[in-house]
Amino acid sequence: MKHIAPLRSEDILDYRGEHEAPCAGSGTPVWDLCGEAEIYPEDVYGPDALRMYTDGDDECSRESLGILKSIKGSPGALVTIYRAVPYAASTQERLDELASQKRAYLRRGESPPNPMRYTGSQWYDWACDQEDELRASPAVSASFPSVIKTGDWVTLSRSYAAKHGKSNLKNEYKILSSKVPASQVFCDGNSLNEMGYWGPEIKLKVRLKSPSP
Repeated sequence: MKHIAPLRSEDILDYRGEHEAPCAGSGTPVWDLCGEAEIYPEDVYGPDALRMYTDGDDECSRESLGILKSIKGSPGALVTIYRAVPYAASTQERLDELASQKRAYLRRGESPPNPMRYTGSQWYDWACDQEDELRASPAVSASFPSVIKTGDWVTLSRSYAAKHGKSNLKNEYKILSSKVPASQVFCDGNSLNEMGYWGPEIKLKVRLKSPSP
């Protein structure tokens, strides 16, 4: 289902950015949170770790911490990394969403949030105009990045990736995921949910909804 491309030095440079994800030089591998870098003390693996080291996202942190405890001392263990990426809906998906919103409006009389902040019949007329414009324009397929790059920020918690997509990407997102060795994922102690991926670039095969004919 996936192809791992050879590691290239230019990929690392392109994806570090100003706020670089933790790596061997700035963090510790997720299989050894208390290693030479001394990012966390031993009690991060203890019964009170969730209370002492979470950032307020209990569900997400509980999920991440459980995985971190399970791979302690196992650099070859496989972990699933997640990354939320921007998603552009297809023409058909946008039409389906408008149709669903119109049906809901006719049942309950409540207009959904929209960029024009229209309400009531004004919103309904706007939604109809949007449908006409979409049908008159060339149909487009859905699109989003399908690569996890060396140096990308990732998380071990799928729910945390979803939260990031909803808030930072305005709920227009997809979640990429892949299993990688724990030795390729690093943590810098700022959050149990935010990691850096430093393995080879991962090109994922994804299925996108085709545009209507």
